[in-house]
Amino acid sequence: MGLGHGSAIFRSAAYSGLKIGQVFEAAIPIAFSLSAFHTLFKRENSLGQNIIIQSIGASSGVVVAGAIFTIPALYIL
Repeated sequence: MGLGHGSAIFRSAAYSGLKIGQVFEAAIPIAFSLSAFHTLFKRENSLGQNIIIQSIGASSGVVVAGAIFTIPALYIL
Protein backbone atom coordinates (compact mmCIF):
# COMPACT_ATOMS: atom_id res chain seq x y z
CA MET A 1 0.00 0.00 0.00
CA GLY A 2 2.88 2.34 0.73
CA LEU A 3 4.47 1.57 -2.61
CA GLY A 4 1.21 2.31 -4.39
CA HIS A 5 0.86 5.67 -2.68
CA GLY A 6 4.56 6.35 -3.23
CA SER A 7 4.41 5.64 -6.94
CA ALA A 8 1.32 7.81 -7.41
CA ILE A 9 2.89 10.70 -5.53
CA PHE A 10 6.19 10.08 -7.35
CA ARG A 11 4.53 10.44 -10.74
CA SER A 12 2.57 13.55 -9.83
CA ALA A 13 5.56 15.20 -8.14
CA ALA A 14 7.76 14.44 -11.15
CA TYR A 15 5.21 15.96 -13.50
CA SER A 16 4.79 19.12 -11.45
CA GLY A 17 8.52 19.37 -10.87
CA LEU A 18 9.31 19.17 -14.56
CA LYS A 19 6.42 21.46 -15.49
CA ILE A 20 6.84 24.27 -12.97
CA GLY A 21 10.22 23.52 -11.38
CA GLN A 22 8.96 22.90 -7.86
CA VAL A 23 8.33 19.64 -6.01
CA PHE A 24 5.67 19.46 -3.27
CA GLU A 25 5.92 17.72 0.06
CA ALA A 26 4.42 14.27 -0.32
CA ALA A 27 3.58 13.47 3.30
CA ILE A 28 0.50 15.69 3.49
CA PRO A 29 -1.42 14.23 0.48
CA ILE A 30 -0.57 10.73 1.65
CA ALA A 31 -1.88 11.51 5.15
CA PHE A 32 -5.18 12.73 3.70
CA SER A 33 -5.58 9.72 1.44
CA LEU A 34 -4.71 7.31 4.26
CA SER A 35 -7.21 8.86 6.62
CA ALA A 36 -9.88 8.58 3.91
CA PHE A 37 -8.90 4.97 3.21
CA HIS A 38 -9.01 3.94 6.85
CA THR A 39 -12.30 5.76 7.42
CA LEU A 40 -13.82 4.13 4.35
CA PHE A 41 -12.85 0.61 5.39
CA LYS A 42 -13.31 1.30 9.13
CA ARG A 43 -9.88 0.10 10.11
CA GLU A 44 -8.78 0.80 13.68
CA ASN A 45 -5.42 0.79 15.45
CA SER A 46 -3.44 1.36 12.28
CA LEU A 47 -1.18 4.14 13.54
CA GLY A 48 2.01 2.15 12.99
CA GLN A 49 0.97 1.23 9.48
CA ASN A 50 0.15 4.88 8.71
CA ILE A 51 3.58 5.98 9.85
CA ILE A 52 5.35 3.39 7.69
CA ILE A 53 3.27 4.24 4.61
CA GLN A 54 3.81 7.95 5.14
CA SER A 55 7.56 7.43 5.44
CA ILE A 56 7.67 5.48 2.18
CA GLY A 57 5.59 8.10 0.41
CA ALA A 58 7.57 11.04 1.77
CA SER A 59 10.82 9.47 0.65
CA SER A 60 9.43 9.23 -2.88
CA GLY A 61 9.15 13.02 -2.95
CA VAL A 62 12.81 13.35 -2.01
CA VAL A 63 13.87 10.84 -4.65
CA VAL A 64 11.92 12.60 -7.39
CA ALA A 65 13.39 15.97 -6.41
CA GLY A 66 16.89 14.59 -6.70
CA ALA A 67 16.11 12.94 -10.01
CA ILE A 68 14.43 15.84 -11.80
CA PHE A 69 17.06 18.37 -10.77
CA THR A 70 20.20 16.32 -11.44
CA ILE A 71 19.37 14.23 -14.51
CA PRO A 72 18.73 17.27 -16.78
CA ALA A 73 21.98 18.80 -15.52
CA LEU A 74 23.87 15.63 -16.40
CA TYR A 75 22.22 15.64 -19.81
CA ILE A 76 23.44 19.21 -20.45
CA LEU A 77 27.00 18.24 -19.53
